[in-house]
Amino acid sequence: MAGWWRNPWNVVYIVLGGLGLSFLALVLCQLSHPETNLSAVLTIVGGLFGTMSVGSLVQWLRLHISEAQFRLDRMYRPLYDELLKVVSDVKFYHVAAISKWREIDGSNLRVLVSPEVAKAMRELDPDLDKHHEVWDQAYFVATQKLIPLASAETRRRPGAFVEDTHPDHPVSKAFTEVHDLLKQDHAFLFDPDYKEDLRFLPRDGRGRPQGMGEKVTRLLGPVYRGGPDVGYEVIRDVRAQLMGGTQPSELTKSVTNLIPKVEAALLLVQHRLTRPLP
Repeated sequence: MAGWWRNPWNVVYIVLGGLGLSFLALVLCQLSHPETNLSAVLTIVGGLFGTMSVGSLVQWLRLHISEAQFRLDRMYRPLYDELLKVVSDVKFYHVAAISKWREIDGSNLRVLVSPEVAKAMRELDPDLDKHHEVWDQAYFVATQKLIPLASAETRRRPGAFVEDTHPDHPVSKAFTEVHDLLKQDHAFLFDPDYKEDLRFLPRDGRGRPQGMGEKVTRLLGPVYRGGPDVGYEVIRDVRAQLMGGTQPSELTKSVTNLIPKVEAALLLVQHRLTRPLP
């Protein structure tokens, strides 16, 4: 009970209530005894009540706006940005994490998060951990296939001629560079519907898009004589091996299952951007 008095708003409520009751009692007294002139007292009490009411309302609005802004800046906007990135990362087969949510959930801010958002994020967290495990396994398998597949495909092609004598670009170095290039493109490794968007590809001096095929051709050019489309032939054959089988991979299934859960959490957080307070 002692702590109740430490809240200044509780004192304000009591004072306002007392002033309001006093003003009402004076009005009733004036009506009951018209011969008594209570106008001066009514003016003072009414003025105090009005001034305190307006001041309290203004202060309450300031605090309300300040708290709403605090929740937006410290919780909901960072969560919204993080979930947007998670949606993009999962769709493009990158590793996704909700580190900002873990930071909030591990601090005193967690009591300020709306219950529905907290529930959705806590359910999403282990799903992302499981997805990460599936991704790690799929990435390990895919990257192990790249060098032997690329090397075998280029060497077995009819008419191909591979030189090992170039001093600056030995075959091993060229294929290592191809391997490093391909393993950085996670959509190439995993997405069964992978297709380069020509609108966003860099272009050379003649305006030709510099996609994955062009990059592989440029890397293999000094050591491999297989024509101008060698890079496209290599990545086509490597993709065929990576995407072998008619059933969706475990990673593709994980992506398909995870996207709706992330988007549902994103909608809840988006709602809180317009209504940060309960």
